[in-house]
Amino acid sequence: MTNEPQFKPVKHRLPLYKVLQQEIKDYIIRNRLKPGDQLPSEIELAHQLGVSRNSVREAVKALEMLDIVEGRSGAGLFVGQFSFNALLDSFGYGIMFNLTALSDILEVRFHVEYGMIPRAVEAVTPDQIADLRAILEQMHGAAKAGTYSPEHDRLFHQTLWSNVDNSVVGKILDVFWGIFYQARQQSSLLEPRDLMRTHERHRRILEALEARDVKAMQDSMIFHYEGIKDRLAYIHNHLDRT
Repeated sequence: MTNEPQFKPVKHRLPLYKVLQQEIKDYIIRNRLKPGDQLPSEIELAHQLGVSRNSVREAVKALEMLDIVEGRSGAGLFVGQFSFNALLDSFGYGIMFNLTALSDILEVRFHVEYGMIPRAVEAVTPDQIADLRAILEQMHGAAKAGTYSPEHDRLFHQTLWSNVDNSVVGKILDVFWGIFYQARQQSSLLEPRDLMRTHERHRRILEALEARDVKAMQDSMIFHYEGIKDRLAYIHNHLDRT
C-alpha cells in the first residue's frame, strides 16, 4: 500500500450506500487485505470518496452485518472474517415461503453432496465412522420416541463431509441445510412424516461410506433426497387442495 489516495470521488446511479460498499470491497481486494488488516478511518474514506461521513457510516454498518468489515471501538475499521451467517439469514427468509425455490435449493444441494461422494470415500477414517454411528444411534433413539431431531440430522451431514479437504463445501451445505431448517420452522408439513424411514435413509449412507463403495453411497444419497422431495411434493399437493 502507498500513501497516495486509493479512492476517487464516486459518481453513481445506484443508491450511494451500495456504491460505497462496493468501493470498500474493491479496496480490500485491490490491496489483497486479509482479515484483521486495518482499513482507512471513516473520516479518511469520506474525504477520498467525496461523500459525507454519515454516508460512509451507513455503508460500513451494512458491511459489518456481512462480516466483511469490523469496527473496533477506539481502534478504527478492520477487514472482517467473512462468514455465511448473514447469507443464511437473508437467503433463508427470502425463499422459505416459495416451494419452487426450496425445490431448486434442494437440487443444488443434492448435486454438491452427490459430486463430493468420491472425495468422502477417499478420506473416510475409522474415527469418522464411529462418530457417524454415534449420531445415527441418537437419531434412532429419537425416532423410536416419535421425535425428529434436526440437530442430529445436521450433525450427521456435517460429520459426513468433515474429512473432505475443502473448507467451502461444508459451509455451503450447512447454509442449504439451514435454509430448510428455517423453512421447517414456518411449516410443520416439512417435518419428516416417517421418522424410522428417515433414519434408514441416513443408515444406508453410513453403511456405503463404511464399505468405501462409491456407487452404493451415490445410490443411498439419491434415496435420501427422494425423501425430502416427497415431502415438498406432499406440501405442494396439500396447498393445492386448500
